[in-house]
Amino acid sequence: MPVCDGNNCSNNIPWRITSASLQVSSRTEKFKIDEIKKVLNQVIRTAYGGCSNVINVAAKGVVFKNYCNKCWSKQAASWGDIETYKDARAKTDSTGIYFQVLSPSFIVNHSPDLERILSCACHELMHYWSHNSMGLQDYNRTINVDWDEAVADLLGYLTYKEYFRGRFKKYITPYNKYPKCIDLARQSFMSRPKFQWNKIIEGGDERAQLPTELKLFFDKQAWDKSMPQVLKLKASDIVSEILFSSLVKWFFNGPHERAPSIGKNCREFLTANGIQKLINTSQVFPAYAGYDTEHIL
Repeated sequence: MPVCDGNNCSNNIPWRITSASLQVSSRTEKFKIDEIKKVLNQVIRTAYGGCSNVINVAAKGVVFKNYCNKCWSKQAASWGDIETYKDARAKTDSTGIYFQVLSPSFIVNHSPDLERILSCACHELMHYWSHNSMGLQDYNRTINVDWDEAVADLLGYLTYKEYFRGRFKKYITPYNKYPKCIDLARQSFMSRPKFQWNKIIEGGDERAQLPTELKLFFDKQAWDKSMPQVLKLKASDIVSEILFSSLVKWFFNGPHERAPSIGKNCREFLTANGIQKLINTSQVFPAYAGYDTEHIL
């Protein structure tokens, strides 16, 4: 039976995760952290059109801590806010990834659920490897979106899907909206009022305020008095592509970095101001529902 990682604690716990495996009762599910990181890097390269060496994913080793309820409460107190963390399933900071093993979030039919545990672990790894293990936390709730959780969950979902394909069927976390957020960003751009599209067609300030990649796209079009649906679709695709790649860059390398242009993306999108302009352009992302939803792989 696994034992709690708390100092001087010998309490048995129903499961325990390390950097090499997940032990649940008599079953051991093995995995390799280095291979998970390789999959993450491939996900990142895909975001940048095949370019490599664009993200500095920290090479530091991963420390997992598995706590019983008593030790979790002590750890929550050390973070300074017991009320915030007492019901959390996990918490990550620069010292490691901490799990409240007995959280009901990990239980299905009175037993630990491997998919829920490994989904959470993959999500938390994204936080751990992010910039200073803080990612976008300083910019959370911009336009009412928890950006740090959103990006961690999307990357966790994409990485989990590739690494565990064939072994598991579901990715389950409480941040159930974000795997669809890129599509929703596209839809929100598409749903701009007609007068806004007309102003973009006419040029002037409305078009000048668009992210450069979009402005260049519109500048190349031969316009009549309407905005063809096919061009709306193409423009919204550009929004989602730039948003994804820019947020990924920001998440891992830090929000204030001024980086050179990568692929089709313009330099200004890799700065804090550029991200904010892009957020404004894509308008609104959905709020989280706050409950688990299964994403079929």
